[in-house]
Amino acid sequence: LRKGAGVLGYNGFTWKMAHYLHPIRIDQFMITSPDGQSVANSPIYQNPYWPTEANQSAEK
Repeated sequence: LRKGAGVLGYNGFTWKMAHYLHPIRIDQFMITSPDGQSVANSPIYQNPYWPTEANQSAEK
C-alpha cells in the first residue's frame, strides 16, 4: 500500500456521528412533559448529538 492521500482510507474514515439516528421531534417532548411546556421535564431523551431545540443541525 502507498502512503498518502491517494489511498482510500489511509487516515481512516469519518462520518457524521448523529446521522445514524434521527432526531426526536420537539412536539414529542412537549406531549410527554408533565407541564406540556418544558423539554427538560420530559421523560424522553434526545438521540445522541442532536439538540433539543427545533430547526437545529446535529452537533457532530
